[in-house]
Amino acid sequence: MINYKSYKTHPLFNNFKSYINGMITYVYYNEIIQPRYYIIINLIISMFQEIYELLIELIQLKFKNAFIEFADIYHSFIIFICMSLTPKKLWLSSYFWGVIYILSFGIAPYKHGLRFIKHRCIRSIKHCLKADHICNINKTRV
Repeated sequence: MINYKSYKTHPLFNNFKSYINGMITYVYYNEIIQPRYYIIINLIISMFQEIYELLIELIQLKFKNAFIEFADIYHSFIIFICMSLTPKKLWLSSYFWGVIYILSFGIAPYKHGLRFIKHRCIRSIKHCLKADHICNINKTRV
């Protein structure tokens, strides 16, 4: 067993910090400037896209991938509820995203944290290349 001198050197803690930093960065550049109804609509669309991906994985009998897609749906639902009920200034708080990480059991947020560590954006490369948001890869919004 690896003995970490501090919880701050444990890889999961680094991922936790990366998730929080990634979500705050994404929200700062993409969500804060938008009206709340626009954000809510985008979150609902995101959940339906995740449900579609879940159905595809279930049809193909890829249960491990289906579990991960279910975790994405749950994570999107938690974000939807929290962003619907809280003022926008809380969205830039590390405590806000820390609570969402914990409520999501760290499954989907872990993936976002890894993406932020790898290419400084929480979204997949597919979305970054489409330039449908502002991030370190595309730098502009279409």
